[in-house]
Parts: sequence; structure tokens; C-alpha cells
Amino acid sequence: GIRYSCYVFALVMNFFIIISFHFMDKYPKSWGVPTGVFHMIASRPLFVLGICLILYPVLVGKGKILLAILGHPLWNPMAKLTYGVYMLHILLFFTAAYNTLQGKFYTATDALLHGACFFFISYLVSFVVTLIFESPVVQLLKLFLEGGSKREKNANT
Repeated sequence: GIRYSCYVFALVMNFFIIISFHFMDKYPKSWGVPTGVFHMIASRPLFVLGICLILYPVLVGKGKILLAILGHPLWNPMAKLTYGVYMLHILLFFTAAYNTLQGKFYTATDALLHGACFFFISYLVSFVVTLIFESPVVQLLKLFLEGGSKREKNANT
């Protein structure tokens, strides 16, 4: 009923928002300044509203299909790396943007390829940092925090 109507509405709304950016970039003069400003002001909140309408049933435990997809164990390794990726990706973006001699003009293909590259490099570096620093520290914490209780259990037996 209402949940599926919200899914369809949110998907259609977000689809049209994404497509409208393409047409605004391709034909900027046909939109006019007031329409372009309104589009830039309204599109981001509407897009976030659409994502919220899609994810809300999952958060309250009602969206079985999305809950099964998002709750799949396949996501566990990526979830452990997410904070590292969050910290690294902005550094990659700024490094790429500010280490150029002149401004860059991106096409949709360039933006997609750069985004995929930043995504891959961020996860790769986050994985290496996790292996080198985070995993040993977690093992040391487990040793120190659980070490005393194990010694007491072994002494009592």
C-alpha cells in the first residue's frame, strides 16, 4: 500500500532529479537563471527526502527486501572500513583538485571514472591502515581487557 507508493514516488522523484542535472548541464541557457537557482536550491533537499522515504521502512524493520539486502553479511567487511574511507576520501578529492595547474572541466564520464577511482583507492588505503594499525590495536585491547579475567578463571580451576 502506502509503503510501496512511497518507494515508487521516491524512486521516480530521485530519477527525475538526477536526469534534470544532466539537462541543466547540457542546455544551461534554456533554463534561465531563476529556474536554475530554484533547481539548485530544491533538488538536494528533495533528493534527501527521496532517500529517506526509501530507507525509513528499513529503519523501522518493515522493508523486508531492502532489509535483507542491507543486512546481508557481504556488507560487514565494507562496514568495518567505512570510517577510514570517510576520513580518506576528502583528502583524495582535495589533493586531486588543488594539485592542478589550471581548472579541470569534467564530463559525466570523467566524474564517474574519478569517483570510481577515489572509491577504490579510499577502500584500498583504508584496508591497509586497518591491517597495519587497527587490527593489532584491537587484539592488544582484547588481551589487556580480557586477560585478567582469563587468568582468574585459570587460577580457580
